[in-house]
Amino acid sequence: MSPIRSFRQHRRKSHRAVAADRFYKAIRETYKYREWRSSIFLRDDFSCVLCGVRGVELNADHFPIKFIDIINEYNIKTLDEALECNEFWNINNGRTLCLKCHRETDTWG
Repeated sequence: MSPIRSFRQHRRKSHRAVAADRFYKAIRETYKYREWRSSIFLRDDFSCVLCGVRGVELNADHFPIKFIDIINEYNIKTLDEALECNEFWNINNGRTLCLKCHRETDTWG
């Protein structure tokens, strides 16, 4: 195999990975996700729970159970299944993080 072909194959995501990314994005674009996110921000007073910063871009992070772990544990395959899964929308499984702090966690990405 030529080095160019090998490089292209390395950079290209599998169809399964692309489909998974679209599925995760679809969940994050739902009204229910926006409600959950807003509830987390309100509870945490729009402040990063790790560094306390306010007035910057904030992320709602699934924690202590990661987003992907919920999908795997409950074998979620469809958007309807995600919407019905109470664990996704439990505000006790969420925290507000600034972008800087979120990138430093193992829940980033």
